[in-house]
Amino acid sequence: MGEAAGTGGLAPPLLLAFAVMLASLSGTGCSPEVDRSEKLLEQYRSIEVTPELAMIIEEDEEMIFGQLGAIASDSRGHFFVNDHQLIHIKHFDRDGNLVETIGREGRGPGEFSRVTNMFVARDTLYAYDFDNARLGRFVRNESGEGMRFDHYLDIEMTNERIPRGVLKSQNYYVVESVDHQAYTGQIALLDREGNVLEPDLLTLPLPERVSVMFQGNSFQISRPLPRRSHYRLTPDDYFYYGWNDSLVITRFDIRGEAINTIRFDVEPPRVTREDTRRLSENMPEEIWSTLRNHVPETRHAFTNFVVDEDERIWVNLGNIEEDTDEDRWIILNQDSELVASFRLYPNMFVHFVRDGVLHGVKTGEDELRRVALYDTGL
Repeated sequence: MGEAAGTGGLAPPLLLAFAVMLASLSGTGCSPEVDRSEKLLEQYRSIEVTPELAMIIEEDEEMIFGQLGAIASDSRGHFFVNDHQLIHIKHFDRDGNLVETIGREGRGPGEFSRVTNMFVARDTLYAYDFDNARLGRFVRNESGEGMRFDHYLDIEMTNERIPRGVLKSQNYYVVESVDHQAYTGQIALLDREGNVLEPDLLTLPLPERVSVMFQGNSFQISRPLPRRSHYRLTPDDYFYYGWNDSLVITRFDIRGEAINTIRFDVEPPRVTREDTRRLSENMPEEIWSTLRNHVPETRHAFTNFVVDEDERIWVNLGNIEEDTDEDRWIILNQDSELVASFRLYPNMFVHFVRDGVLHGVKTGEDELRRVALYDTGL
């Protein structure tokens, strides 16, 4: 399943652009000033906004959550929440009312085994079923209220590459896969019919592994707090990519040409004793005795980022302030200028931003997950 003409046109500029990008991200960044951290915090506070909890959806007698995963939204403000444990997708209207439950466990039409990610493009819902390696497409039914199953797109890769997730822009699919033999992550570009245009849009090194001994056997395990890559595909065919050891995010077009780079001078917080305690929890001492020597001195520069419809970058820097347990978020424009900043509930993973509202899954002190929307007023 491929298209030679597409591959020939994409490969040369693509590989050159990403080679330059990877080289630029491998450095250590700018030298920190003595009081840079405090200066940055003062800068954050000077343009700070206060997000308000716009909606929270909790379990009740009629609606039970298992393990909440991805969230997606359409142009009407309806949103869709994947439930890993109950193996279905809940469809809510813009006021948080449950409209319907989509799908169920199985391998038939409209069924799936394990949805690892989903998204909405042109008001069509897509859900990637990892176990069946196929992308389910759901369109609005005739009444315009609910969604109905349309068809599956099989995601066919090689035997060495196992697809993990799929994203879609207006005209393309981007597939993330893992090559276990080479121990790398691969990003491939597909057309709207599922034909592979570029099998190696980007090659991502997986987290560094450490050889440990346990009960007389040697095996590989990821080092603590490993350096990770983050990427986003926007509806208008732009690709954002960066490593979390520094706040450097490069914007590419779908052909792999670098357009601009968004940078912000962030000093990652140092790893504390509490951090190492949490890392060692529920881990045999035999393994931890090796891993403790591989704990980095600093945490990540950011934990996640999303891109809104105005091409602003919303970045979660994590808990970087001593006077609060909340996470610090900043918003950057395409010129790397700080638009605003705010604090947000610490255990909330934001999946996307629409009209200044953050949509995500919030984990409470009771360990239960809830759908939460925060309005920043921006």
